[in-house]
Amino acid sequence: MQTQSKVHYSHLAEQVTVTSPLGQLLPRISAFFMEHGASAEAARRAALQVIAGLVQRQATVLAIQDAFFFAAIFVGVALIATLLVREKRASTQRSHGMGAPAEGVEEELSASPDKAVEVF
Repeated sequence: MQTQSKVHYSHLAEQVTVTSPLGQLLPRISAFFMEHGASAEAARRAALQVIAGLVQRQATVLAIQDAFFFAAIFVGVALIATLLVREKRASTQRSHGMGAPAEGVEEELSASPDKAVEVF
């Protein structure tokens, strides 16, 4: 997930330009910090850090979304495989005659419960 977060961060960071909404937010954030006593250079660095934090947060959300998507696909494939295996196992037992006991065996077992019957 960390690798995917870095990939998303680089793609998102490429889209931050002077004309982008986050790029246009830079002077406003800088002005906010300058109003609260920061120098022009410190305000600019702080504004860039705020914007980098926003981009990082969005990159992390996208990476979590990717991980959830791949996990959902994996669970879906595993669920389908499980359903197919159960049906195949049940049909194999029916085709080999293992689904129900043979006729006469039930009668023999019920007639003499004290006899031990070995089945191999």
